[in-house]
Amino acid sequence: MKLTLPVSRGAGSFEAAVSGFTRLYEEYGVDEITIVHVTALNEAKMVKEFIEKYFSEVSVTVKGLSTNAVVEYQTSPLPRILRKSYFEGTPGLILVSSAGRRLAASVALAGFDKDHEIVHVNFYWGPWTGLYYPYTPRRLEPIIVMHSALEPHSWEELRSVADRVPDLSTTHCVLPGQGELTPLRCVVAELARRLNKAKGFVRGPPLSHNCGKLRVSVETIGDWKADLCDHKAVGELLYRFARAINMWANEVDPQRLGQILAWSGASPLRFDGVIPKSVIADTSLLYHGIHNYVYEGLPITIPECAVAEIMSNVAEAVKRKKRDPHSFATILAYLALGEARRYGASIVPSGPRPCDTGVTRIDPILVDGTTLVTSDSGAYNLWSVHPISRLAQPLHVYYNPEETIKPDPLHPETISRTYYALLQLIIAVTLASKLQILDGSVKIHVETEDATIKAQPPTSILLEAVGFKTKSK
Repeated sequence: MKLTLPVSRGAGSFEAAVSGFTRLYEEYGVDEITIVHVTALNEAKMVKEFIEKYFSEVSVTVKGLSTNAVVEYQTSPLPRILRKSYFEGTPGLILVSSAGRRLAASVALAGFDKDHEIVHVNFYWGPWTGLYYPYTPRRLEPIIVMHSALEPHSWEELRSVADRVPDLSTTHCVLPGQGELTPLRCVVAELARRLNKAKGFVRGPPLSHNCGKLRVSVETIGDWKADLCDHKAVGELLYRFARAINMWANEVDPQRLGQILAWSGASPLRFDGVIPKSVIADTSLLYHGIHNYVYEGLPITIPECAVAEIMSNVAEAVKRKKRDPHSFATILAYLALGEARRYGASIVPSGPRPCDTGVTRIDPILVDGTTLVTSDSGAYNLWSVHPISRLAQPLHVYYNPEETIKPDPLHPETISRTYYALLQLIIAVTLASKLQILDGSVKIHVETEDATIKAQPPTSILLEAVGFKTKSK
């Protein structure tokens, strides 16, 4: 099958092109690609190198269209040029990608009357922004058929690309084409890849899917199943899983372990109205999952007192090899701090810890006009009556452990967040089992018509990141 793949310049172009190719490779089978671009040679070369490295049997050609598409040199409509140059003869696939709007539209128009299947690979953004398939869930990369000319593949003809790309636990968390990932991000992406080892499809319209059954088993708590590409079923699984974990937390240590639901994103944070444009977040929010919002572009600033609190607590846990709920919650907060810092959070000088009072000693110039957010009611009450409230608005952020995020197709980011929260909750619970805070083993499988795929998250990456386990040489 021949694929015409437009590639553009700018952020997200590599991820979009790779996701488009890998998804179409799975569901259609691709053995020949023409990458077309307009003044995006570097991006086109990156995509070509990726495909040739991990899909060596696929023939890749790069065609620059700059002299045909740059207005100052163009002598004929671009669709007419493309139709004559690339779409005569054998039918094939055309990916309407995120490549510049004019190029994407031109490619689609050029192939419309040439028996080519015109498709778009959708993406649900949210916290998965910056990753590409198969390091994102298949459900978040559905194939949308815009002009049908080919018969879809049967179940037997489907394939999975997950085994064609690196296992991130063996690459020091280096994502091909993107560089090194932070430990938590790495484990989430790798768990997504392992779930995608089970072949499946998701395409439309009307949207149909079959990606196998996800099975989450916690030996001493429960066992849950859901169709991996059914967002409603996954949302229901997340709800039932989170309720069971909350019951366990309440029995063991509700103050420390109950935070897992907020940290993972399963129980969303509530901001008493709209989310501010930027925030100064205290220590409590690093325990409660503020890093999930940083992935989506929320600018946050972290006071030095919060960094000092978390660093001191995690150092004590590692030094004494503590395996208790307090140390576990601190490890999760430490990982969240690393995520927030890597994805754009800045550090502001403050008073010494604790942050309840440390935040009030931030330079007035740095807090003027900002929003101070906390999920600690005591800190909120103090800030509300302190003179700092004349410069910055204190905001109490909270979550309800009885509530989980609900996926809504009218708000695609909620579907994205549901999958991210589920994978982070699986990772947190697996880590709790590894540290013997949770009794019993955690097992993750995907069951399909012809196979059962084991998909354990590589939590050793997280243990190494905090010093609980010495890296192997």
